[in-house]
Amino acid sequence: MNETERKTSWVASITGLVIKTIAFLVMLAIPLLGVWSASSLAAYWNGPIALTIVCGLLAFPVLPLAWDLWRERARATRERASKGKPSPRILTFVDRMILRTLVLDGLFLVVLFGAWPQAIFTALSTRGDWFLDHVEGAEGARRTVLGLADGMEWLYELAHENPYASAEDETDADVDDLTAGVVERTEGTSDTASTDPVAEDAGVADAGVADAGTVDAAGIEDRAAIADAGAMEDAGGTTPAIETPSPVAVDHAATGAPRWPMQEQVHPAIAAMTVADERSIDSVGAYIRAHASTELDRAKAVHDYVATRVAYDVPALTGHRPPQDPDTVFRTHMGVCEGYARLFHSLAGEAGLTSRYVVGDARNSGDPAEGEPHAWNAVQIEGAWYLLDVTWDAGGVRGETFEARYSTLYFLTPPDVFVVDHFPDRRGWQLRAQPISRGEFHRQPILSPRFRAEGFQLVTPDRVQVETSGAFDATVQRPEEVFVIATFQPHGSRSQEDEERCDVRGARELRIHCSLATPGVYDVRLFSSRSEYGSYGFVGSFQAVRR
Repeated sequence: MNETERKTSWVASITGLVIKTIAFLVMLAIPLLGVWSASSLAAYWNGPIALTIVCGLLAFPVLPLAWDLWRERARATRERASKGKPSPRILTFVDRMILRTLVLDGLFLVVLFGAWPQAIFTALSTRGDWFLDHVEGAEGARRTVLGLADGMEWLYELAHENPYASAEDETDADVDDLTAGVVERTEGTSDTASTDPVAEDAGVADAGVADAGTVDAAGIEDRAAIADAGAMEDAGGTTPAIETPSPVAVDHAATGAPRWPMQEQVHPAIAAMTVADERSIDSVGAYIRAHASTELDRAKAVHDYVATRVAYDVPALTGHRPPQDPDTVFRTHMGVCEGYARLFHSLAGEAGLTSRYVVGDARNSGDPAEGEPHAWNAVQIEGAWYLLDVTWDAGGVRGETFEARYSTLYFLTPPDVFVVDHFPDRRGWQLRAQPISRGEFHRQPILSPRFRAEGFQLVTPDRVQVETSGAFDATVQRPEEVFVIATFQPHGSRSQEDEERCDVRGARELRIHCSLATPGVYDVRLFSSRSEYGSYGFVGSFQAVRR
């Protein structure tokens, strides 16, 4: 063999070794990915984790090895029957195991990811580190695992389609340098609070609209049922009704940003409008320009007009969704989130404002880790971008009925508060200097804007779903003169009989203890009030999984 041939042989050997090493690593990675995905899904749904691990062992090495032994036995039988010289082997044992594992486990992943693509990403991002629970010093490993889970977002997006999005709504320029116009807010609570009731996460029903036009409105009905229930004996023997009172205003004057949330009073110009002023979108825009001089005043007027003039189209949740263009919504006074947002965008333009129609996902306390299609707006005021959701400020759905409840919780909401339950498809519309990932969006607890507006701080847990062996515990720092009630009930239940009270103790730092008697998935909800024996409003929710 000459020098050239020796070099060629050496290069071929090295190349073959590299290829086999990569193939071997892939052979190991695919079964691990399958076991990780299936076990995380089981942890998220409170299923049998041990069974998924057994299935993983079957996928590798049991089934590939059994396949190889069966084929080798058949080969030996053929050779004995032919009584001929054994044919030369092309593939080694390791080669055959790699190929068989890739075939079997690849098929398993296709079936698994094809059946539950969005659920698997949610499970990985919220419970992908389940095997590190109660492990001391595992924070570094936990960050690595959750980072890998965030990298699986392509799986979610592959199967996720927002029915409210269209190609012409946004261009690349829409999300360029948005953080340059973000006003950082340092919040301080005020002692004043408005007296009108507001809608806690109102309009979340729209977030449940699926691609096929159907919706799971369980979260809305759940909260409505809780609001009506009130069947909880207080220490003083009274029965507080759990509703949604107004938030306490937070003053941002020191930063130059508008006050949030504003007092819940409909703009005087909108309250004084006549039928003649509402002939068309153009006439309403002209009216607002004539009666509101500043951009903030005009934005508030447009928000209030849409919030008070449009009723949520409840039948569209489960049936045919009518056109949601601005003219149709303006004429019929009915719409879903797309209609609210498109009408705001159109009126804002007529009123001389710069706004955007934004689409993404929203979360609610019915399925706190999930995200469902939704639409909202961004508006520019004095050069800075702000976020708002007119749908959730208009009211809520109780059963089959829309109940109008004007609110300002979702008007110019601080970006770090808004992103707790709104995740835009275009990351720039988070309006945050450091946007969060979709995985972080799914992981974080559901905290209503009221939680921040009233001055609460969450100590533990930092996850939306927590696994426990017997009880769910949370720690919350509360402002003075604010009372808290916590309840829990089996996930998905709407029955008042299934609802139980948690033990809430402490002064400044509250310790919430919910005793879960039987295994299952439970929804834990927090409510607050400034009156011990009055109405309590929703401020946050978690999921507890007891095994």
